Amino acid sequence: MGRQSVTLRADYSLLTDLREFQAEYIGSGPPRVRVRLNAKLMNMPQRTILATETFEALELAASSYFQAVVSAFDVALGKTLKRIVEWSLKGVQPGSQRARR
Repeated sequence: MGRQSVTLRADYSLLTDLREFQAEYIGSGPPRVRVRLNAKLMNMPQRTILATETFEALELAASSYFQAVVSAFDVALGKTLKRIVEWSLKGVQPGSQRARR
C-alpha cells in the first residue's frame, strides 16, 4: 500500500443513486425494463454539488424469456450510463478545475 501523501486526488466526484431497476409485466406481452439513476456531480475537496440530474431508460424486452429480459436490462442500463457520462462531461467546464499543486 502506498503512502497517503502520494495518492491521487480527484477534482470532481460523480455520485449515483439507483432509483429503479425493474421489469414491468403489463398484460401478457414481454416486460418493459425500467432503469432510473440519480446523479450528482460534486466539486472536490469542497464537496459542493455542481449539478444533479435524474436519468431514465425504458426498454421493451424481445420476449418474456429470461435471457431476453436480461438483454433488455443491459441495453437500458447502457443507455442510462451513457447519458450520465455525457452529462457529467458537459458539467465540467474547461478552466473550472481547481489549480493543481
